[in-house]
Amino acid sequence: MTHGAAHAQKPPNVGPGELARLPAYCPVSQSFAEGGFPQGPLPSQQPWVARMGPGFWAVHHYCWALINAGRAEAPGVARAAREHLLRRAIDDVNYVLRNSPADFVLAPELLLRNGDYHEKLGLPVQAMEFYEMSRRSKPDYWPAYTRLAALQARLGKREVARQVLDEGLAVLPNHPELTAAKSALTQTGGSPRPTANKPSASPAVK
Repeated sequence: MTHGAAHAQKPPNVGPGELARLPAYCPVSQSFAEGGFPQGPLPSQQPWVARMGPGFWAVHHYCWALINAGRAEAPGVARAAREHLLRRAIDDVNYVLRNSPADFVLAPELLLRNGDYHEKLGLPVQAMEFYEMSRRSKPDYWPAYTRLAALQARLGKREVARQVLDEGLAVLPNHPELTAAKSALTQTGGSPRPTANKPSASPAVK
């Protein structure tokens, strides 16, 4: 389902601009903050540990994944380098999934990102699997429905895409993003409106 594991390491030369674009917990997570685990959370880490539980101690790998995925989309990046960065992002997301509880609050988002990264690598079947896992892990996580529907539409499966959005609306009636995606799909030649590429975490970790 995923590519072979790359050697896990923090992306080099992380600039302040890259750090500013990461979720608020990244600057205080391991590899970015000095101290903490295993001695115990720093004062700046305590609120995030309270919200995330033990999964917080693996979440720095997700921060690495976001950096590498962002670098993969930078202008002028060669195809081989882009693919390498996306594979590293997948490896780091998988690290967090392996080293956090099954009910980790970020699990739906992590699975969604795995779908995004596989789709960018031209692997739509694997991407769909991760989008499906994302919505199963949290049935009211709307980005999983819009991502899956958009991919199905791009593959020419418009009726399947419509069904996915209807399933989302059954869980989240009148949700604006799902409603907008279905409206776009019904237009001639339309497809579900793409969702923003920023993380869509549970309110518990915002």
